[in-house]
Amino acid sequence: MPPGLSGSTVWNTGYVEATMNGWQWTPELARVTGVLWGWPSNFGCIVATRAEYLRSFLLDVAATFNTGTLTVPTNSPK
Repeated sequence: MPPGLSGSTVWNTGYVEATMNGWQWTPELARVTGVLWGWPSNFGCIVATRAEYLRSFLLDVAATFNTGTLTVPTNSPK
């Protein structure tokens, strides 16, 4: 992967859907669909984690943090 791309957002611009349905495309149709973390150059594709998984993970971490049940493993470095 080119340096600096890991962690970039992956977007569905909504352009194809708009065009296929005869709508005029506007930026409001664009949605973040994932976060990039890999680029296997031999395959001409990108590897990303879906936004739904990231949202769920972050909400779980926030809930755990807010309830005070977030703990640091005993074998983790200080």
